[in-house]
Amino acid sequence: MPGSTVKTDPADTSPWSPPAAQRQAATTQLPSATAPWSMPSDGARGRRRGWIAVAALLAICAGSALYLGRRFEPAISTPDANGYWAQGTLLSRTGRTWFRSESPLQYIGMHWLILPDGRYVSRYPPGLPVLIAAVDKAFGPEATILINPVLAILSLVGMFFLARRFVPDPWSVLPSALMAATPIFTRHALACDSHMAVLFCLVWGLAFLLIWGENGRLWTMFTAGLLLGAIPTVRYPEALFALGVGVFLLFHVRSRKPFWRHALVGLAGAAVPIVPLLIRNQLLMGAFWRTGYSLTNEQTGFAWSYFKEHVFQYIQNIHAEGVGLFFAVGALGAAAMCAMPKLRARGWLLVLTTVPITVLYMFYYWAPDRMAGATMRFVLPTFACYYIAGVWALAEIARRLPRAPAAAVVGTLLALQILWGAPTAFGNAAQLVYPKKVLARVTRTLKARLDPRDVILTDRLILQHLNFIREWKLADAGLLRERPGGRRFLRRRESAPGAPQPMQAEKNKIRGKEYARLFPAHRQRRMAEDLWKWADGAKVYFVGTEDELADLPAPCFGKENFRIVARVSLPEPPPMKRRGRFARLAGGAPMKGARAPAGPNPAGPPPAAAGPLPGMAPPPALDNPLARLRRAPELKRLLRRVGGMMGGPGAFMGARELVIAVWTWTPDRGKPGNQPSAGSVRKTSRWGAWK
Repeated sequence: MPGSTVKTDPADTSPWSPPAAQRQAATTQLPSATAPWSMPSDGARGRRRGWIAVAALLAICAGSALYLGRRFEPAISTPDANGYWAQGTLLSRTGRTWFRSESPLQYIGMHWLILPDGRYVSRYPPGLPVLIAAVDKAFGPEATILINPVLAILSLVGMFFLARRFVPDPWSVLPSALMAATPIFTRHALACDSHMAVLFCLVWGLAFLLIWGENGRLWTMFTAGLLLGAIPTVRYPEALFALGVGVFLLFHVRSRKPFWRHALVGLAGAAVPIVPLLIRNQLLMGAFWRTGYSLTNEQTGFAWSYFKEHVFQYIQNIHAEGVGLFFAVGALGAAAMCAMPKLRARGWLLVLTTVPITVLYMFYYWAPDRMAGATMRFVLPTFACYYIAGVWALAEIARRLPRAPAAAVVGTLLALQILWGAPTAFGNAAQLVYPKKVLARVTRTLKARLDPRDVILTDRLILQHLNFIREWKLADAGLLRERPGGRRFLRRRESAPGAPQPMQAEKNKIRGKEYARLFPAHRQRRMAEDLWKWADGAKVYFVGTEDELADLPAPCFGKENFRIVARVSLPEPPPMKRRGRFARLAGGAPMKGARAPAGPNPAGPPPAAAGPLPGMAPPPALDNPLARLRRAPELKRLLRRVGGMMGGPGAFMGARELVIAVWTWTPDRGKPGNQPSAGSVRKTSRWGAWK
């Protein structure tokens, strides 16, 4: 077929392969067309189609880069981002991936876990932080936020070269276009987490693996091993991708002789990133197979009961929130390849890259209901396989149908897919970018006004970002508000033997033992003394809203102890999406058929027919209780705190500006009476200690 890429593997007889004699000649003398970025060499028409595909790819990449660049903000806004990016800047500044706490009030991120010797380490592997550390060393911390957008663009390019191993030009550009319009892809291209790095390593690793299957050159096998071996250093569970790679290699045992040499070269490439990870685990965790997840017992969070609960949810979400129509089309395409002897190796590669990791996460305990985006990110790298297999199926349909019906089928499916994904992809960005825009604005103000020795007292959303910047000492204001036993629910849930403990209850107990048995006044005094001692002559600043400032406990941290020195105006928040009946009850649009409340009626009472029954007057208008709750300041503060932990726009709900206030407390002020001994501390009620 015109526009095909020349195949050089004699075992490969795909629909676009050259004749048998030409394949035999290509086996003995490898042409230059086997390079991974070569143009098709079957005449002027094929070269023209190749250049059209490359031009379309450049346009897609330019459009994606423009879209991501206009929404770029140099900040992180989620706990997961802190686990990776703060680890990267820590590695860059200290040469270590662990630290020791300097104060009981020091901020410790959600994903930083305590070791038996008192050191804190991120639960995430250091593969991505190594890249973050390198960029931080060269360009500074703000430049590291560009890593995921750059990896996203390079992943689109990698999908193009991978798709060329399955379909001819210009079909090869369609998987990249479909991925660029996928909502989960665009969201995590802007978010700071590890899934984009896994996608990059997977598509480029598979591309070089298939190139090795065509030309048998050792350098392509080494490169494939290097890229695929980097995946478990970024996310441990994705090591299951090796199952598909291993089966693909078995299909080439006879065609690549001596096969052991190729296998050893691939293993040597994979060992380059994996061996340092194993050595680090041995030195830090005590065993090369032990990971940060062992500190929270999450390796036990896989069970048949979770699979029965999650299997249908995953299938529905992959279709509805993941890859849309190409879930079914891609699955059918991969299954068809497995049934064709000519394409069996590639088909099984796609199937075993996609199915095992998806099934693994179906067995995992963490799968929140009605939060598809939180679970679809786990299987985001497999979307490339669905799109490539689906485009192959479309190309096969188009090859067998007349031109007009083929164009109608393919055009309709692609149009529906774009309409499914593009509006959501563009709409989700505003919700994600808003907190990052606020944090970037706050950081610029702090850099202009504060000394690097100063201490910042604020809430966790701002802390997890400033922890990555590493300019100041950071104190957790949330510890001042917590009451003893405030995390009782989490401890009760995690107390079952062998149950996962994602929040590491042991860390919370160790951090809270300094103040757990003290009266509120003495606890506050002790916290103030610790904060004063940690500052060591430097200033202490509070950053947050005025409502949060008023929430700090008096007398040591009362409003009179702070003097506002700067205000940071916040940008206009994005409109919150409200759907369904709950949104209407909570103060949204009125129900269908409901009447708008009428103003004063100068003509007297309404007619009797207006009532619910003939002869009855309508009931008086009632203020909806959910609407009242939604306007309550207590609920707003709660939503701000929850949003601060999750990195959502609700973290700054109702706030027009943030204040920066300096703390003016001194050790001789706010001193309570004599300190009672630990044995004489009387028990108080759950709420009485804080009245």
